[in-house]
Amino acid sequence: MTFFVKSNNIILNTIGNILKEHRKKNNLLIRELAAEIEIDPALLCKYENGYRLPTKEQINKIAEYFNININKILTIWLSDKIVYELSDDTENALGAMKVAEKKFKYLQAQKEKELLSNS
Repeated sequence: MTFFVKSNNIILNTIGNILKEHRKKNNLLIRELAAEIEIDPALLCKYENGYRLPTKEQINKIAEYFNININKILTIWLSDKIVYELSDDTENALGAMKVAEKKFKYLQAQKEKELLSNS
């Protein structure tokens, strides 16, 4: 499955797009970048084309190598993971994401309460 997401004629960034963009901007061949960040070139090619997703550790290496804001790239990576996991069940995906958002807000509120009570 490839990730090429277009919404209202705006292409939404994916990890693959970011990788390819930064690699080309730095005039690197796939094999050169792969060697720098210690990833198999074939795997890097699959990342760029949206057929696979890198691990969190690989995302950290990529962010460090290209000096990309880690929070920004992790957010994009996580959104790619969610889309990848839910893409086979589009009928229920949006509902599941809404429920998950409520759960995250609840967990965040609990953590904030815990921090305040420990202060």
